Amino acid sequence: WSKSEGNLEYSQGAFSDYDFYPDHFVNRDGYLGDDRRHRVKVNGYALLPYELVVGFDAFWSSPFAYDRTEGAPNAGYGVAYLDPRGAFRGNSNYQLDLSLTKGFKVGPVNLQLIGTVYNVLNSERVIEYCENFPACSATVEWGQPSDWQNPRRFEAGFRIEF
Repeated sequence: WSKSEGNLEYSQGAFSDYDFYPDHFVNRDGYLGDDRRHRVKVNGYALLPYELVVGFDAFWSSPFAYDRTEGAPNAGYGVAYLDPRGAFRGNSNYQLDLSLTKGFKVGPVNLQLIGTVYNVLNSERVIEYCENFPACSATVEWGQPSDWQNPRRFEAGFRIEF
């Protein structure tokens, strides 16, 4: 259980804040974009006979915070918060990834074939909403979804250990 409250997102100084009063001073404090009250992550693997390894990685997180902002009219850059920061909540999110590895011994070299399925449940949950008021584009208005998690995908590879 956690909270992420503050007045500046973790951006490594990429944003200019608190330059122009009152545009950059109103509604700055509140819940930040990474505020999720509950997060659960479980991962692990099982060693099976015949050089097989089954791995899994799963997570669930509660709804995230997002804002309603507009361009700061007097500052010329940055945003003005129209509501207290993080006043709105998105949706929860979850994902399950599975992998299977098969090992082969070839002399002094260990070869491994690797197959992975990301997002096994094929959940395509919303991960971002339009925060710019009144709209982010001609087709996406404030509060509408603007980005989703990646759908199910597959990956195959190999590893050589010597």
